Amino acid sequence: MRRYLLLPLLVLLLVPLSCSGACIPTGGAIGSIYEGKLRIDKVLRALREMGVRAVVSQESVHGLTLKRVEVILGDLAGRGGGRRVLHAYVYQGSSKSLVLAETDRDLSDSPLRLMELLLVASGLANLSKFSRPVGSRDNVVPPSALVRWLEEDRGVRIEQEVLRCSGTGSVDVLTRRRDQVAVLSNEVDRNLSLGVISDALSGVGLEAVWLDATDPRQVARLLEFPAAIVLGGPLSPGSGYVSGIYMLRDDARRLLLRLSQGRRGGIISRAHLPFRRTVLIIAGVDRNDTREAARAFASSDLPSKLRREVDSVESGSRDGERGVFQVRVRSSAACGAGTGRDVTVAVGYNEIFVRIREGAPNPCYRHRVEWYELDMDRRILRIVVGLEKGTEACIQCLGVVETEIRAGPLPEGEWTVIVDGIARRVTLGS
Repeated sequence: MRRYLLLPLLVLLLVPLSCSGACIPTGGAIGSIYEGKLRIDKVLRALREMGVRAVVSQESVHGLTLKRVEVILGDLAGRGGGRRVLHAYVYQGSSKSLVLAETDRDLSDSPLRLMELLLVASGLANLSKFSRPVGSRDNVVPPSALVRWLEEDRGVRIEQEVLRCSGTGSVDVLTRRRDQVAVLSNEVDRNLSLGVISDALSGVGLEAVWLDATDPRQVARLLEFPAAIVLGGPLSPGSGYVSGIYMLRDDARRLLLRLSQGRRGGIISRAHLPFRRTVLIIAGVDRNDTREAARAFASSDLPSKLRREVDSVESGSRDGERGVFQVRVRSSAACGAGTGRDVTVAVGYNEIFVRIREGAPNPCYRHRVEWYELDMDRRILRIVVGLEKGTEACIQCLGVVETEIRAGPLPEGEWTVIVDGIARRVTLGS
């Protein structure tokens, strides 16, 4: 019988892993170049204030070290107890920036549009300054959008590699909400049209949850829902940018043409959130026509179709955790001197132990796990750790933060553990 004893510590140092040398796990990447400088510090602060999970990370591309804001757009349904996330990135350049998102094999632009929505909602970006999307499949590295941005912003030409990749097929996003549909609009469209939408959704067993499109924190909650409805067109005061991102261009032109000709009418346009989550844009020439379009929605079969589409979206816990796997954190600090971050990895019977030691301005600081990713197929555990200051009063001295992270249970075999870009390989079991 196997005994639950702590095995000798095993730590093997590897070189930091680079995203540029690996296949994209979701099937592809898509990006757009922004005509302007999106500063990393401002992007990080704005997204975190919106409640979006984001950290600063870096990657190495052909000898270039690139800093970026790494953003989580959703939790992906994993296999065998795994946990994966949908990434997007914002790279700061000299005069141009890059917004890059993972996507599916069909190179859908829905993850990219969602990332652009968050940046525009935060007030950091102007929708008109984004270029047309550039996509590339998972086996082409670096992604084509990144290659084009490096050439346009830095004058650096990068040769792409074509790898042998075996994708996992379809990708699904886990949502925190069940039987709920987000309705984004300004206050005027809410007062005129939300009741009509709410009654129609209620008739098919769905609940309408209003989100104020003028409030960045409310817009960020769109990540939680299996479907969404946007009220109002691209010219709607305070919220038109949402329709500007999601409305089909032909529908937007048709709506604007009616306005220029003094004609009335409304349009219902369809788009998507990542992946295969429906967004309906219900818009009119003015607010009254938007209400009439909402009534047309209510009297059609669209509510029933939306019900079926919501049922096809998988729901999950807030962290997307599956099974009994857990990540547990114990962090403390004391007066002392330390520089940089020291990371060691060890193993027990069926657990991985990550120990972190890092200098801090004072002993009030602690480590926290921003998110983790568990790829059961490739036996990779990635943990992103942040250093944050607590609210308690502190002794006035330099601090050293020491943290232990326990992750498990995990099956036997060789595992790669990546902590903030630092990789270690360990072996679980005998």
